[in-house]
Amino acid sequence: MSPGDEFVIGEATSDSILLKKRDLRTILEGVIKEAEKVDLDKLEKDVEEEGNRIAREKYRKRSLAVELYREGRLSLGKAAELAGFRSKWEMLMLLSERGVPLDYTADDAKKDLQTLESVLGR
Repeated sequence: MSPGDEFVIGEATSDSILLKKRDLRTILEGVIKEAEKVDLDKLEKDVEEEGNRIAREKYRKRSLAVELYREGRLSLGKAAELAGFRSKWEMLMLLSERGVPLDYTADDAKKDLQTLESVLGR
C-alpha cells in the first residue's frame, strides 16, 4: 500500500474485510472490453421494444381509469392514481381529451378549495 492508493471493499464478513486496490487503468480497460461486446443494433431494438411495452401499459392503465370513472366506479382522485398521474388536473385533461363528461359538483369544488386553503395555511 502506498499513500493515495484507493481501495474498494471486495468482501465483508462479521470479522473481516477484504480490500481490493482500485486500479483505474484496469477498470477502464475492462469497461472498454465490455462495451465493445455490446451489439448496438440489438440494444437499440431492445430499448425501443421496452419503450413500446411501457407506452402500451400506460395507455391500458389510462384507458381503464377513464372507463371506470365514466361508469362511476372510481372517483376522480382514484382514477388519476390508477392512470399514474400526480394530480386530479392531469386526469381532468385526459377525460376532456376522451370526451368524458365530468362528475364534478359545486360541493366538490368547495371541498377542493377548503383543502387548498388548509394546505396554504389561509
